[in-house]
Amino acid sequence: MKDMEKRAINAIAQNYPITLEELARILKISYARAELLIKRLEFQGHVITEPLPDKVYLRLRNPPKWVDDDKRVS
Repeated sequence: MKDMEKRAINAIAQNYPITLEELARILKISYARAELLIKRLEFQGHVITEPLPDKVYLRLRNPPKWVDDDKRVS
């Protein structure tokens, strides 16, 4: 898993509920890059997207073992 993917998963775990826009801001990357990153994590089975008309919310499907237990989202 790449460093940016780990940073994204940690950010989602620590800031849930979080939108795609908020994730991009936290990671200091463009919205388009965040979108590609999340699509990759979704394909790998780590993230679920919950699209609404004006926002896309993110949540972890199966947090990796390296995510602290107190930061896991069920």
